[in-house]
Amino acid sequence: PLDAFRHTAVLFERAMMNTLRNPMVIWVRLTMDIVLSLVIATVWWDIGSDVTASDVNNLASVLFFIAAFQAFMAITSMHSFLEDKAVFVKEKSSGCYNVISYNVSAFLASSPFLLFIAIVCSLIIYFSLSLNSEGGKFFIYTLNLFLTLLCADAVAFLVAAIMPIYIAALAACAFIFGTFMIVQGFFIHFPDIPAGWRWLHWVGFHSYSFRTALYNQFEGTVILKDVNTYPPAMSNVSGEVFLYNFDFQEEDLTRNCLIMVGMAIVYRLIAAFWQHFFHTGTQ
Repeated sequence: PLDAFRHTAVLFERAMMNTLRNPMVIWVRLTMDIVLSLVIATVWWDIGSDVTASDVNNLASVLFFIAAFQAFMAITSMHSFLEDKAVFVKEKSSGCYNVISYNVSAFLASSPFLLFIAIVCSLIIYFSLSLNSEGGKFFIYTLNLFLTLLCADAVAFLVAAIMPIYIAALAACAFIFGTFMIVQGFFIHFPDIPAGWRWLHWVGFHSYSFRTALYNQFEGTVILKDVNTYPPAMSNVSGEVFLYNFDFQEEDLTRNCLIMVGMAIVYRLIAAFWQHFFHTGTQ
């Protein structure tokens, strides 16, 4: 146990140094996320203030896009994951450390960076869009975004563990994210998804991220009437009415967050399993 702890500490330090030195891991992704957040902030400026019936679809659209695209940005880490895998296979086959130490250190090294991205992007977007400011909803939004990034990073790590070729890994990861996005409940509402595909809604982390974001924004709010929209909204309605259209009216945010934590762990465990049995390499 003491050796495993020492190995984890050394690998963590090395992973942190590689993250800070590798522009593809931190600087490119951070720059793109910040620029994208500024674009979102200016395009959807103040959309959440005095929401009318004509605003709700625009507001739901930006909540979908924020989480979906920033999760998609996890593919920028693919090259780094594959480079690390080549070193890991060689060192594992030489008995330098075990799979658990490697995976724990990789998880611990990436989490602060993802949390930093979530906080920075949330500060830029949340108040520029005038999203729901009641209670601690900003912190729920930030936590939800962080867990979304955590799951996306774990999926990219798993794909990199399985796929040996960079282009193939990129394509596989994009396919997974795209598939989860299709059934997360925005393009087609959950009640309208064919019964044979609903299981995919529940296994994709995008679904829980979108459910949490939408519920966090609209729960307890009032949507103002707008006779100029189609169909005309002749009276004010509660935000729960809009959530009902998505079948998101009774969400347990704690459950959703715990499910995403569990998904991130499961993805990492599957990657560790694959590494243990298939990454044998040569000494």
